[in-house]
Amino acid sequence: MSEWPSVRLDDIADVTVGHVGPMVDEYRPNGVPFLRSQNVRPHLIDWTDMKFIDQDFNFRLGKSLLRPGDVVTVRTGKPGVTAVIPESIPVANCSDLVITRPGPRLDAQWFGYYMNAVAASHVAAHLVGAVQQHFNVGSAKALRVSLPPLRVQRGIAEVLGALDDKIAANTRTVSVALQLAASLVRQSSREGSSVALSELTELVTRGITPQYVEDEESPIVLNQKCVRGERASLGPSRRTAESTLRTDKLLRHGDVLVNSTGQGTLGRVARWTGNGRVTVDSHITLVRFDQSKVNPTFAGFATLPLATAIEALAEGSTGQTELRRAQLLDLTLRLPSMEVQSTVGLRLDELASSVDSLEVESERLAVTRDALLPLLMSGRVTVKDAESVVGEVL
Repeated sequence: MSEWPSVRLDDIADVTVGHVGPMVDEYRPNGVPFLRSQNVRPHLIDWTDMKFIDQDFNFRLGKSLLRPGDVVTVRTGKPGVTAVIPESIPVANCSDLVITRPGPRLDAQWFGYYMNAVAASHVAAHLVGAVQQHFNVGSAKALRVSLPPLRVQRGIAEVLGALDDKIAANTRTVSVALQLAASLVRQSSREGSSVALSELTELVTRGITPQYVEDEESPIVLNQKCVRGERASLGPSRRTAESTLRTDKLLRHGDVLVNSTGQGTLGRVARWTGNGRVTVDSHITLVRFDQSKVNPTFAGFATLPLATAIEALAEGSTGQTELRRAQLLDLTLRLPSMEVQSTVGLRLDELASSVDSLEVESERLAVTRDALLPLLMSGRVTVKDAESVVGEVL
């Protein structure tokens, strides 16, 4: 274990909190990015559903102004999740986030990793609120940081950053590939016709009610958190008892998964490209296309944009939180001829294979990073040893 000194965070950084107050009337179509809790994920800023404010309002919110190198930590929802504002975001603002601006003894990137790795117990012990718990700024200031020398901080950040840089590069490549796939589907469907899903599918069914077990040989069951992005992943999946498994609900390559319950997650759509004994829980609808009626790869990519139509069902003060099977089957895909589908499908297969390879690699790199994090932060593994590990996986 390390013998690094323990210091209070507010002795080595300025700590404050983002804007707290009503915002709905201040949002604009573009302008200054305005970060909220959902935009902060471990080690990165998520641009999904990013809000914007105008320059005048940004200036009035001077206390919550963000600049590159600031460290932002979620207060409510998933308290403690932390990311660093990158150079690619030269100006931003935020609400309901703890903002840490490091002093000369603290490296921003290292501190971001520190918060995501070892500060969880402090955050959990200092949550307040009976209904919606949050991590307040006073508790953040009182955080005790086991602080290595600045050169060690930077060495740790560089090692872990190499993994995150590769993950980010993979993410950018995946994004371009998916944009190309979407463009191919749109262009080839212009001369097509709209067909209801009910006419194209051989199976549309909810998943099982799992009985969770710890047996590593038991079937895997995916939940809603596994359906994020265009490709479903094992992510936070669990194992279910053999007795709960139904063979007709075992996933096949090319199946489409639709999150069917819950505001905020209703309507997420993803393709399944894995193998093995994997199924889904009852919050997910499994869609399997009839290959005699449609090219499954083409149909899978064509289904992804349906997320917008499904999500619209959950909007408004009386928005529903469950997608009925009949509603899903009534949705339509615009499809070209089978000949065109088959031709374009070959190109889509190539893109899908590339995307899958990159995402699998990113998942593997993230596992390596998350394994090294606590070891480096505690001093149980040196930077030099970690460099050897990282060199083997990059």
